[in-house]
Amino acid sequence: MLVEKVTGRPFAAALRDRIIVPLHLNSTTYEIPKPRPGAASGTSWNAASKESEPQERWSSQMAYSAGALNSNVDDLVLWTQPFLETK
Repeated sequence: MLVEKVTGRPFAAALRDRIIVPLHLNSTTYEIPKPRPGAASGTSWNAASKESEPQERWSSQMAYSAGALNSNVDDLVLWTQPFLETK
């Protein structure tokens, strides 16, 4: 990956040190967050039994740099604001 070649560091570390930490995106991670107590969980429909079944957690790490970030609305606002400002 280009980022790893240029920085000489793993993608997650470069992302954290060059973007996430300096921009104070405190709720943004590249790692898979642990489920929080009381958080919603996914289900899927089983057509044979006609019942909803718990769904396994999907690992966003499969997307790698194409979409494995986890964030929240507050951090997305921090990230987006500079792009919307006009000078």
